[in-house]
Amino acid sequence: MMDALADYDAFQYDNNIKPDYCNANGLQMFDESLTDQDLEDMELDDRWIDWYSECQCYDDPREYLESLKEETTAA
Repeated sequence: MMDALADYDAFQYDNNIKPDYCNANGLQMFDESLTDQDLEDMELDDRWIDWYSECQCYDDPREYLESLKEETTAA
């Protein structure tokens, strides 16, 4: 899916449909691990959170998702 979205943006850029990426809003992920108490503490309405890494060591979201899989299988 990510490749399809990237190809779509590239097509728009190449064909002057969208001159830049000014509409980029970031990336969100659904965090199933958040409890109802976490939602209340963080003042969230739902479990969709901004994708963020404190170490900033993931330039590619696929690497981050792969690391989550590894953590899950190790536990």
